[in-house]
Amino acid sequence: MQNPADFITHYGNVYFDDDVDTSLFSVPQFRGCDEALQAGHNVSGIYTIFPAGFNDGLQVYCDMETDGGGWIVIQRRLDGSVDFYRNWTDYQVGFGSLSGEFWLGNDNLRSLTETEGKWQLRIDLEDWESNTAWAEYDDFKIHGGNYVLQFNSYSSNSTAPDSLKNHNGMMFSTKDRDNDKLRKMSCARYCKGAWWYKGCHQSNLNGKFGQGNAGAILSVSGVETSSYTGEYTFYAAENRAVREFAFASQTVQSRVICGRECSMDERCKSFNFYDCNKMCELNLATRREHPKDFNATLGSVYFDEDEDTPLYSLTDSSFDRFRSCKMLFDAGYRSSGIYTIYPERFDGCSLRVYCDMETDGGGWIVFQRRQDGSVYFYRKWAKYQSGFGDLSGEFWLGNDNLVTLTSDDSQGTWELRVDLGDWENNTAWAKYSNFKISPGEYNLTYDRYINGTAGDSLLDRRGDLLDRFSTKDHDNDAYEKMSCAKFFKGACGLQLV
Repeated sequence: MQNPADFITHYGNVYFDDDVDTSLFSVPQFRGCDEALQAGHNVSGIYTIFPAGFNDGLQVYCDMETDGGGWIVIQRRLDGSVDFYRNWTDYQVGFGSLSGEFWLGNDNLRSLTETEGKWQLRIDLEDWESNTAWAEYDDFKIHGGNYVLQFNSYSSNSTAPDSLKNHNGMMFSTKDRDNDKLRKMSCARYCKGAWWYKGCHQSNLNGKFGQGNAGAILSVSGVETSSYTGEYTFYAAENRAVREFAFASQTVQSRVICGRECSMDERCKSFNFYDCNKMCELNLATRREHPKDFNATLGSVYFDEDEDTPLYSLTDSSFDRFRSCKMLFDAGYRSSGIYTIYPERFDGCSLRVYCDMETDGGGWIVFQRRQDGSVYFYRKWAKYQSGFGDLSGEFWLGNDNLVTLTSDDSQGTWELRVDLGDWENNTAWAKYSNFKISPGEYNLTYDRYINGTAGDSLLDRRGDLLDRFSTKDHDNDAYEKMSCAKFFKGACGLQLV
């Protein structure tokens, strides 16, 4: 009677005390939490059940209150006390404590859901401001050696959007077992979690704690979802930020706390809050004072005191259509700066790029910029492969990104524009049609030189097209006795015949 929350059900165990009203629990071999509930056990807690195939029983946490009760909880995250960035074996057998945070185990999930009858999956979410939402799915099942996720339909009565639809039919992935659809990266490593990743995720409930919601519970009967947002009373611009004017930054738990920090500092005119890492930036300026620095930034929320601060909802139906800078430009975004786009061949993953919205009609993805020598460009193959530098200054976007971008022909062919400037502010440019970078050695191809004031410098003096990419440690030029990348202290494509 002193600690009722710790008075839990254990098969084969008998508890005695001096209290006359101590309840007598007679626990038969219930196959699930729903059978225990039907037998009158309506207290949520740890039970031992005996599903088909579990001759020795299975200890589970039964939720006897939510949505009619009788739910087997298969995952719970409350406070970040348990590390969920684990390997395949840990997820296979399960980990954590049933009285706190835990994962029930993929082997257990498969054995449970492969039994007779159909199972429902319920996801309950809660954020730091105690906003809650839930989603339910019918005919839930885990099957096969790689624990494939399968369900039939999403309940339209759910209060959380459907963030599992892109994961349906996917195999489970961990940091040491990559089963996602991306060839050149591991979603589990990139997202610091373990899940039914595709490329990479709309939901990531086993990701790093604090990158999304404060709590998440997965349950079956018979912290983070990217689609779920709460309601806020600030003048806010979703997925926007004023850049370059932050005088202070710190990690805080919520947008509300970030706003409180701003209100306590007389220098603060606005603030940015980043949902992904809980970073709070206090700004010396507002978007009205510096509209060109008011940039699209996925996962960020900008706040100020102007009543006409627009609400940009770039995560709703409109944002997924912005696969390029051109599409953003056509949608009305006219300020050059850093944007997050979702190219077709990135399979749901995003790419941060610098969009030039002013040159030659606007809508250009800038993949290289050199302006002051602040970034070292005499680098190795791996660096050019992944990209380097700062999008707000000098950078190379990365050869792998160029391959994936230019392989997408859903919006037509790609044009290449080269803009040049010297120390006396003389400028010149050249433009090429049907530009493409191929995988492997990153072969450069294009159809023709369109026009320009710089002439065609992508053909050598014999009229041969520049071909494979070369760096100081990966020589693809046509010279047998020298490396052009080393000789010219750079990296480029060159073929001489």
